[in-house]
Amino acid sequence: MAENKSKEEQIQEQITARLEEIAARKEAELKAGFLNPFGVGTSYKEFKAAVKASKVSVEEYCKGEDKLKDGQLAFLLHELSILK
Repeated sequence: MAENKSKEEQIQEQITARLEEIAARKEAELKAGFLNPFGVGTSYKEFKAAVKASKVSVEEYCKGEDKLKDGQLAFLLHELSILK
């Protein structure tokens, strides 16, 4: 069936599938309580909204097992201070 589709249609299907994968990952992360700010397709705006909804500081939100390392947190805090 793929041979009946144009190259553009095939590319569009690949892009759509990847965007759906990214959306599903972000949804799963939010349900688990931690949206990774460095995850593919995650914007700082989305991350800041997740932190705000958690009602804790960025530092508290990002600390813990399977979250950010100290260097990543320092980088993130610096980036967020620039983007205010």
